[in-house]
Amino acid sequence: MNRPGEKKSLADIENDVVHIVNLATGKTIDRTMDNLEPMDLDSLTRLEIVTMIEKKFALTLTEDVTGQFKSISRIARIILYALEARSAADR
Repeated sequence: MNRPGEKKSLADIENDVVHIVNLATGKTIDRTMDNLEPMDLDSLTRLEIVTMIEKKFALTLTEDVTGQFKSISRIARIILYALEARSAADR
């Protein structure tokens, strides 16, 4: 568990994303099931995932970025880059 102000690792973020996808879809996946395309997520579920990610990480994601949500690892990298950019801007 990360303390406030502590940098999250990519693995931590992937675990958070898996948890969010599980909540939004009502299905159980793990990090080994990286590809989300076979899940055939509808637009409402994708919106719910985006909303939960934005709330969890205190981010605002643009539509062009959310269109890249094809895998757990891709989503986690997008979040990590956004968190790092925000951290750099705060310095």
